[in-house]
Amino acid sequence: MAYSGDDWATSSKPASKTAATSPSARCYLVTNVILGHPDARDGLMACTDVENLASAGTAERASPYRNVFGGNLRASRAERTEPFRKLNLFGIGSETSNKVDNMLVYGADDPALIDTYRDLVQSDQVYGETPAYKRAQQSYLEGDDASAVARFLGLLRGQRQRLFFTISDELADILDWTFGT
Repeated sequence: MAYSGDDWATSSKPASKTAATSPSARCYLVTNVILGHPDARDGLMACTDVENLASAGTAERASPYRNVFGGNLRASRAERTEPFRKLNLFGIGSETSNKVDNMLVYGADDPALIDTYRDLVQSDQVYGETPAYKRAQQSYLEGDDASAVARFLGLLRGQRQRLFFTISDELADILDWTFGT
């Protein structure tokens, strides 16, 4: 998908106060949610990218729950793109309750948390407990590599963002759900 140089998302001009509600801003946000993938050129998949990225086993990296916050884009681009900058001000995915984090980190192995973990994480094989998440979680728990810790913390943020959109009110209450800082 090509955008002209005067498009709000690529313009070097400061965004106006109405840019986040302009049709091009809404179009870019929706396009990013649907087609976003950090391994694609400019963070957006073209039709020719979909099969290659799916066969590479990286479909979970196209998570619409992360993409709505610009998670598929370089941090610098997301920060200067108005809708993502504004949405990230809410801090969704940055932090939540200890109960939520304990469930996301230890839930697969904790008898007190396993049922909730199954409902919220294992049940979503596309964006929840993916093989990449499981590997990163195990490396994090073993503490064997600093880069593995950083990788898992990024995935943890994505899980929090996913849960923000998918958790039931009942489970949110049980887990003392909070979002942001």
